[in-house]
Amino acid sequence: MLEHIGQIFRPQAEGSLPPVQQVDADIERLAGREAALVAERAAKQQQLAITEERTGEEYLDGHGESITNLAHLRLELEAIDLALTAARKRRLELVRSRYQLRAADLRLRAGEKQAELDTLNNQTEKLLRKLSELEGVNYDHSILSAQRCGDWFGPDFRPPQEWMGPADVAPDPVTGRYQMPRSRRLREEIEALLSEAAKIEADADQAVLEEGAR
Repeated sequence: MLEHIGQIFRPQAEGSLPPVQQVDADIERLAGREAALVAERAAKQQQLAITEERTGEEYLDGHGESITNLAHLRLELEAIDLALTAARKRRLELVRSRYQLRAADLRLRAGEKQAELDTLNNQTEKLLRKLSELEGVNYDHSILSAQRCGDWFGPDFRPPQEWMGPADVAPDPVTGRYQMPRSRRLREEIEALLSEAAKIEADADQAVLEEGAR
């Protein structure tokens, strides 16, 4: 069982499966083992019924040759039941780990994008501070989301001057829009990754219930 999700994204040995695929393979292997144990239990249960009847007849006649076999079969059935319980528990833990792995991978990617965004913000902050000094205005990052593209209209529906701000112009309904700066795109990607990770984590309990019903 994976003990620390944070340690699973190490480079994989050549020929080995990626973590999530390995967990899926282990789940299927355990499911197959459970099916085999169920079939084995059914056969042992049938054998036990026959042995119980034979033991009763033998003991009635003063013999006890089948008593040892009877005790052994009952112990085997108990062991099979314990094995089924252990296999089911291990399989459900793996199902939960599969979701944790997927969520951890998304959060790792979000962290990488956040680091990229932080570096970009540090660079643009210096430029905005210089621009603020030149223009006498305290610029912040919101200005980066106000660059027009497409068709816009100024007063009297004439093309706007480049210095005009959002309050001075109106967009063409079809082509007028604001450009998407890299920093804004990164923020949206980070938010989407974290949202998906949270949803996967929330779905884990339901997935465990569904897997347990197999």
